[in-house]
Amino acid sequence: MKLTCVLLVTLPALFASANPLETWYNENSGDPGATGGNVTNQDDVNALNYLLSVANLQNAFYKQNLAFLDDNAFNSSGYGPEVRNNFAQIQQNKQAQVDLLAQTLGTQATPFCNYDFHVTNASNFTATSEVIENIGTSAYVGSIADISNSTLRTWAASMLASNARTAGYTATVNGHQPVNGPFETPLSPPEVITLAAPYVTSCPANSTSIYTPARNLTVTQNGNDAQFTFDNSSTNGQQLYAVFHQGLKQTFVPIDSNGVAPIPGNSSGIVFAEVTNSSTVADQNTIVAGPSYLNIPVSNGSNGTVPATGPITTIASSAATMTPTATSEQSTVVVTATSSSESTLTATSSPESTVVVTATSSPESTVVVTATSSPESTVVVTATSSPESTVVVTATASA
Repeated sequence: MKLTCVLLVTLPALFASANPLETWYNENSGDPGATGGNVTNQDDVNALNYLLSVANLQNAFYKQNLAFLDDNAFNSSGYGPEVRNNFAQIQQNKQAQVDLLAQTLGTQATPFCNYDFHVTNASNFTATSEVIENIGTSAYVGSIADISNSTLRTWAASMLASNARTAGYTATVNGHQPVNGPFETPLSPPEVITLAAPYVTSCPANSTSIYTPARNLTVTQNGNDAQFTFDNSSTNGQQLYAVFHQGLKQTFVPIDSNGVAPIPGNSSGIVFAEVTNSSTVADQNTIVAGPSYLNIPVSNGSNGTVPATGPITTIASSAATMTPTATSEQSTVVVTATSSSESTLTATSSPESTVVVTATSSPESTVVVTATSSPESTVVVTATSSPESTVVVTATASA
């Protein structure tokens, strides 16, 4: 019996059934691998090497971490075996994208860097995957216009679609809203390089490094405000602005003397924030720090209220009785449990908060889920039961 299901789609390997390089060979009358690449336009070379750098980072993320996160690691964090299988398929997709870009560029291809994603368990692996995929999606959106060759531009659009699908899947795995609005956010290469920099430990001397990252930026949500922390030693006391990027919209808000700016009331989902010295323009000449990645929970479609310090995460896995309990105050509560015996989950939210409860039972077991929400809050319950098991869900929403 399945009460509520989260759709898990096994993504087919990109380009698995055809070789798009054949089209490139026909159009350009040569072998990119043998000639060092038939991409002669230097702007196209730079654009493809930039996308290759993004694809290398994504591929390394899955390859490195899935090497030590086995089925047991995912099970102990409350995920079913299909989740790891789907991530393994995603890694194959990333490898196919790397191969296509690298073969097209030939000897002009930028080499791999070394990475550290600070992943220690399946839970922070899935959380980081959502960040990595949304950065990648914005990278493709922001760079396609820089590619002059129509075939290469089509390939980039195809990989963009794959990245966006994967970003939606990672949101679902993390209990977030998979639909992020009608438009994705375009980011420039320097902005993407800044977001990726914390994961890069070193690069070969001959790697492509034509983009320089901006200063690191940390943004901490505090109710409806955001605290911006960065090195402002060179700003000479000038008025600075927070710019919030979401979709095709940019919203500029003054930052006060304490480094605080209000978050626009209609912000929700994936938002990129940075600091500028301009109230109207965010580019290489005006950006002071950032961007930083934010995932603002959707407040039930109402006033865009921003949780304060979330998420609060309780994860439990047991073969016996267990009782994970979490309570939130203007934050996000995520309660995940897997049981092969009998378990009880209780989640209670305070006003303006979000509760996400995921429960999975093994055969001949019982899971009891109780979720209660206060006004202007959201409760999302996903419960999956195996044969000869029972799932009891009680969800109460206040007016």
